[in-house]
Amino acid sequence: MNAISAGASKLISECSNQDLANIVWSYAPLEYSVARPLLESISSASIARIQDFDQQNVSNTAWAIARLAWKDRPLFDALSAPAVPTISLFVAQGLSNMAWS
Repeated sequence: MNAISAGASKLISECSNQDLANIVWSYAPLEYSVARPLLESISSASIARIQDFDQQNVSNTAWAIARLAWKDRPLFDALSAPAVPTISLFVAQGLSNMAWS
């Protein structure tokens, strides 16, 4: 897993918004201690383009960071900002993810 984390960290700038959300989401159920550089890279990239995240990217990322017990207040605040005005557009799973996180 460390090799995958290291490789992914180097490619974060090439990732789509969905890719960023999927990487964090994929680690969360494993309860694996994700390498700090990978999380920091994902956080920076996500915050920089949060305005382009759709409801699925927002809710999946929020759920994953909560599941990982990852204390990244700037990222969580950034994820919350677009969710509040668009919450009525979220599907049931997205609402559930946001409430849980």
